[in-house]
Amino acid sequence: DSERGIELKTDTDFGIARSTIDVLEKYRRVYEFGREWSEDAYNKVEYSLASLQHDMNQQEEWFSDIDRNIRYTYDAGFLQVESRDFKESLLPITVKALTAMKDLLLRLFHSKCSELQTIYQSKIKQLEEDPTTLKQFALHVEKFNTIRHEGNSLDQQEQEVEAMKKLLDQYVVKIPSSDAVLFDDLRSSTKAFGDQVVTTEQRVDRRMESMRQMVYKNISRLNNDLTSCRD
Repeated sequence: DSERGIELKTDTDFGIARSTIDVLEKYRRVYEFGREWSEDAYNKVEYSLASLQHDMNQQEEWFSDIDRNIRYTYDAGFLQVESRDFKESLLPITVKALTAMKDLLLRLFHSKCSELQTIYQSKIKQLEEDPTTLKQFALHVEKFNTIRHEGNSLDQQEQEVEAMKKLLDQYVVKIPSSDAVLFDDLRSSTKAFGDQVVTTEQRVDRRMESMRQMVYKNISRLNNDLTSCRD
């Protein structure tokens, strides 16, 4: 009976150990990710902000899960499952990947801020033009309508930059002072662009009547010239 009891105890404890290992098996996906993931390869792919945020959230969730739920040891009767090395091999995988993703986000933030700032300044400069000749005015009105139509796209891009900034803050990423200034300048340019669109529209509306009169005069002059030619 004593021998049978020991055998049952051994089987039970081995069963507990196997169950523990089965529970830890779910973290194999983190191990596989770390074995296959490459920062260089990741940086070569063009990501949307949503997909990058998803990947960052995934790394944060993995880290939190591993740190909170994997113990260094598990008791299984007279057996003990040692998992310290396993845990400490997984945590750096998530830290390394998340750090690389933060760096990528910061580079994208800088690039998008710089790109949009240049575009806004160019558009504002074009809208500030105040042509006096009929031909130049007609071209200016056409350009104004195009720029106004592009405003929705520019606004969406600016909102994406705002979302990038929010994500950087969420993950406590230190933003270089030069990028912080660039971001503030972009916000100012966004407002200036909106104000300039309104100003240009009002100026175009005021000038439209005088330009119509100029067209009518040109038509009248042309008619007179044609009449003179016939005579």
